[in-house]
Amino acid sequence: MGDIRSISKITEKSQKFSYLAWPILVEAAKTNSTIDGYSKLAREVDKRNPGAGAVTGGEHHTVNRWLHCIHKMLEHIDPNIPKIGLLVRTSKGEFGRGLVKNLNDPDKVLQDIYAYPWDSIEYKVYPSVVKGFKGKTFQKKEALKAKHKAEKKRLQNSPKEAKKKLKKAIKEQSFESDIKRFLAKHELELIKLLQSGIDVSDAYLRLMKMHSRDAKDAMGKGTDYYVYWGEFVDRTNDNNPIGGHIKIGLTNNVVKRAKQLAGGVLAPIEFVILGKVKCNSLKDAFYLESYAHSKNELTRYEGSEFFAYEDKREFISRLHKTIKAGMNKM
Repeated sequence: MGDIRSISKITEKSQKFSYLAWPILVEAAKTNSTIDGYSKLAREVDKRNPGAGAVTGGEHHTVNRWLHCIHKMLEHIDPNIPKIGLLVRTSKGEFGRGLVKNLNDPDKVLQDIYAYPWDSIEYKVYPSVVKGFKGKTFQKKEALKAKHKAEKKRLQNSPKEAKKKLKKAIKEQSFESDIKRFLAKHELELIKLLQSGIDVSDAYLRLMKMHSRDAKDAMGKGTDYYVYWGEFVDRTNDNNPIGGHIKIGLTNNVVKRAKQLAGGVLAPIEFVILGKVKCNSLKDAFYLESYAHSKNELTRYEGSEFFAYEDKREFISRLHKTIKAGMNKM
């Protein structure tokens, strides 16, 4: 028995997801039951693996790929193993057409599934996939690839896109009029900085260094600013986190910003503030946000202000230390 990747074009992502779905299918087989709906299987995978970010909605075609992936892998072990994916029905309670395409008697296969000794199979015959999914080193490499991909995309930004990004950032922060005039005066330089691939806060900091006198006049007064961190939760599901990502941002009104991120309406999705720190000046806030972003760059999600975590408690603990170190450097 060789490496599964040598005999199949199954993506590594599908293999990871199939590994998470496997124990759910085996439990159903042992209890002579079925799983009614592809989305139900997807939700169960998410429920059991909240930090994995395994599914983002349980689309029909995604779950189908998982089941075909499992069947391919089982064929690699023994072609006579029944197709356990048949336990997952469509939303109408029917067999999936793709799963029964080459089967003469799906109902008989279903009985074979119930009778099969599934405990005799260790679904870890491809350790490189399992290890890669669990290992922090692998996750860091994947995050680094995502970072490089995002940076490449940002480097290719047009001036129009950079300008749009800048206007959005200024609008969200509700800057004082003096600060807005300062940023507008040096807009072309800001756009060039954003096109180089750096984030908005870092661009502001560099601009302030380039025009220190203007910056001092503009930012010597004004309102309070905060660096905050938080995440989206589902209010209909015990406030469970959505997606396994934490946002690190900057604002002058934490409560208002949380409502903006949630869409500003009463909805099942809510943005919860997990922590915040008040800064002595806007310049300090720019620095602290940029510092926190840079220290978590490996887990950054596609150039955004969202950062993936495997263990939320551990991530927040490290973030507290990062914030404290950043404040000591100011």
